[in-house]
Amino acid sequence: MPTVDLGLYGTPEGNKALAQTLIEAIRTKGFFYVTRFGIPWDAVDRQFALGQSFYELPLEEKLKYTPDLDAGDYNGYRPAGRRLLGGGVPDKTEVWNMATKDGHITQPVPAVLAEHLAEIESFAKDLHDKVLDPLNHLIALALELPEDFFTRLHRWDVHDESHLRYMKYSKFSKAEI
Repeated sequence: MPTVDLGLYGTPEGNKALAQTLIEAIRTKGFFYVTRFGIPWDAVDRQFALGQSFYELPLEEKLKYTPDLDAGDYNGYRPAGRRLLGGGVPDKTEVWNMATKDGHITQPVPAVLAEHLAEIESFAKDLHDKVLDPLNHLIALALELPEDFFTRLHRWDVHDESHLRYMKYSKFSKAEI
């Protein structure tokens, strides 16, 4: 798996090499790892734990936060089974999306997350500043666009399509495969 080491970001030489690595990964693999992004692992692990606490809620509770998915709304809970995979097998991916407006999550959230909103918002800001902005800058460089082309489109202070997402991928049984 290609790796984009953001510890090398910030110099003309590092940015050039990273832009090439990133665009090749996008073109050939479609996926890549990001390393040395400046967010402590305990903060990352904490978000995984908060996501897990959400997914441990009863289904009936999670369903209270389902947006109008058929109308294209997606901030909130998307239950597994909405898409059919190969062989007609329903997907097993649950999704919880949280959008920010002026740095704050304004949608309804369950109590298990509401009591940690400041922490979640701070993490989302760190992701934006320390991961999204550098990656957007590198993509613009790789595509020979103005360096701020994508960062102008995805500013933290503007309500756009950027959001923090917790995802849960459940295993398929042998019968489902």
